[in-house]
Amino acid sequence: MNRSLQKCRDFFLNLSSRVPHRVQKSNYELPYIDFTGRPLSTDFLKIHKGSPKRWLLLTSGTHGVELFYGSALQSHVLKKIIDGSFQIPDNVGIIMGHAINPWGAAWLRRVNVNNIDLNRNFITDFPELLERQKTDPRYKEAKSIYLDTDEIINPGSPRFSNLYDGAKIAYYFWKYGREKFTYAMMFGQRFKSRGVQYGGKSMEIELKLLQEKIYELIPTDSEAVIHIDIHTGLGDPGQETFIVTDEESKTTTASIFGEKRVDFNSLFSGKDGGLIISGLKETKRIDGKWAAFALEIGTAPINKTFLSIRDEAVWHNANSIVENFSKKELSAFNSESYLNHKTKQVLVEMFCPSSEEWQKSSLNIGYDTVNHTIKYLSASK
Repeated sequence: MNRSLQKCRDFFLNLSSRVPHRVQKSNYELPYIDFTGRPLSTDFLKIHKGSPKRWLLLTSGTHGVELFYGSALQSHVLKKIIDGSFQIPDNVGIIMGHAINPWGAAWLRRVNVNNIDLNRNFITDFPELLERQKTDPRYKEAKSIYLDTDEIINPGSPRFSNLYDGAKIAYYFWKYGREKFTYAMMFGQRFKSRGVQYGGKSMEIELKLLQEKIYELIPTDSEAVIHIDIHTGLGDPGQETFIVTDEESKTTTASIFGEKRVDFNSLFSGKDGGLIISGLKETKRIDGKWAAFALEIGTAPINKTFLSIRDEAVWHNANSIVENFSKKELSAFNSESYLNHKTKQVLVEMFCPSSEEWQKSSLNIGYDTVNHTIKYLSASK
């Protein structure tokens, strides 16, 4: 698997020119550049035969470094379409959104240029949310736990998952319970802008542009949409989980894959979670059905994935790295040293393991997920 945004993008777009169906290419450019000074953009493919009213929406790179697997899966599907082993039904089309967070992928971060986790940022009414959270007992409790555990969540320097951290995390699991401590680590806090898992206080430009592009690409008279947002990290290595945040999506996903493989994530359900799968569903502009799930391919236990996120964030923020370089500033920046820093390499390995076995099995899982979803869309009434 490619582990650079540019290589992923080039491979994806080159394959798109060989697809033997109607292919509409489009993109939007973001006001950011990569370490060579190239502008960053998110690319879209709309693939279909006739005029389908059912659509599979397949998005990648919501969390920057998770693009490397997500792009590989999207390209794998394209290769199967090109060689004829994957047939697109006449009544179903595919829309692929490649690199939702291109800055994060280019600079080897999970978050975007503003240190914001985009998968906690799709909130349609931020003023209402922020006001309500002042008295929301669950949010207040999570904030209290986050601040109480700040020495672990936001230490002064990277510690590379030492024994002290492991012991403290085990203690906090015992003290607060696994669910409450996990929520405190992952809930998308709104009070520490340079802290880990910051969800922001207004919707980021990446999501505003994504929302408008989806409105443009999916016809309003569509009968059904299933959205798959591709992720890696949580769970046993090479094992898939289908994460849903609403009952309709739970029912649909269980119908495709079986109830045992579906995780209804009540921690992030509803409009407060800020997940992309929830936000696009909530703001849909079609009269038909819309179901959504996150395909999560496991790489390591949650404590290891979290500590890799934390150490990269701590190093990045402690060194006051300028996020949105001008080309003049970039010329004096040692990008090679930055990209090869241990915290970056650990983060990339954590979310896109170099193991050939993991990569092969994960691509097979992802392809089977897409294939089963397409068949369900085509056959459903």
